[in-house]
Amino acid sequence: MALHSGLSIPARRSLLAARRSEQGVALVAALFLLVALAALAIYMVTISGVQQFTPVQSVGATQAWYAARSGLEAGAYQAVESGSCPATINLNLDGFTVTVTCSETTHTERGQTFQVYALEAFAERGSLGEAAHVARRATATATTAP
Repeated sequence: MALHSGLSIPARRSLLAARRSEQGVALVAALFLLVALAALAIYMVTISGVQQFTPVQSVGATQAWYAARSGLEAGAYQAVESGSCPATINLNLDGFTVTVTCSETTHTERGQTFQVYALEAFAERGSLGEAAHVARRATATATTAP
């Protein structure tokens, strides 16, 4: 109390009361800073996870596209070589389930008859709603025209 020796007793009490009311300010500021840094850390971890998952999804989508294209090739080959196309062809290609549908129409031009095959392939890995689910659809036509 030597610092306040020139103050009256009511003035000293007033000064001590003011000091007591300021004691919790540093604690509140520290807690706010701690919460803000924790929120920033959570955000950074989330962004990092998304950045790591995006290339994996991109690779899976490319694989699904090529699985669908392979299904189209198999369906076109079967249709053109056999002269007819089955309504549905089911394939399993490296973890992908590929369903190929085929429809056939007959055409005649300049006295020549030929078939046109409309093919659609759907390649899928995983189940809808799963994080690793990928699917692609591809279409093509094939013909026996000369």
